Amino acid sequence: MKGLFPRGKDREFSSVEELRTAFKARYHQFKLLLNANNNALDIMAEMEEALKGVHPFGMTFVFSRCTSISTSVWQIVKHLNELAPGRYEELYEKFKEIQKKIAPLIRAKGLSGEGPLVISLHDVDRDMVDQVGGKMANLGEIRKRIHVSVFNGFVITVQGYQRFMTYNDLQAEIDRRIQATNADRIDQLHSLSSHIQPLVIRSPFPEDLAEAITGHYRALEHEYGKGVRVALPST
Repeated sequence: MKGLFPRGKDREFSSVEELRTAFKARYHQFKLLLNANNNALDIMAEMEEALKGVHPFGMTFVFSRCTSISTSVWQIVKHLNELAPGRYEELYEKFKEIQKKIAPLIRAKGLSGEGPLVISLHDVDRDMVDQVGGKMANLGEIRKRIHVSVFNGFVITVQGYQRFMTYNDLQAEIDRRIQATNADRIDQLHSLSSHIQPLVIRSPFPEDLAEAITGHYRALEHEYGKGVRVALPST
């Protein structure tokens, strides 16, 4: 901690209060640095666990985790420079160099927008994790390979999600709001979430997506009876 406040002519404080204020500011940056480091380590541990092969994952998982860990590393560099101005500036350039090298390797695949908007759970397996997500891919795999009794249903795919977002031009607005939010402020993050949620809920469905969902629900009615009740699992 002594290194945070080097003695000498280059760093003098006119009062105890000024020293206390400077200490609080740097201690805050130190806590943010530790938090970013812990986040990076948690993501690395999650990726190592995925490599054990117990649960299926696709490039969507890889892309999202690499993006998250890159964000955490950038925050580490930022907070280091806040703690010691001018001493770690070169890390920004090193970070950019690494990003350029890994970006082509982790670019998300299978998200071109092509493919069915909705898929029956009958047709889902672990190879479709990029289209339907890990949880639904697991359910489809259990149903097809292990033949364990699993509820019937259907999945709105990544293509269906993208169709909805594009139809309502939501992504640009959501990105704008995220960029205007201080990620270090929990209250602002809660406010961001509370504003994005109704934005999505109020948006209309494109006709082709609505028809696809209705068609798969009608298939469930044919199998289980008219007005069959359905549930939406957590993601």
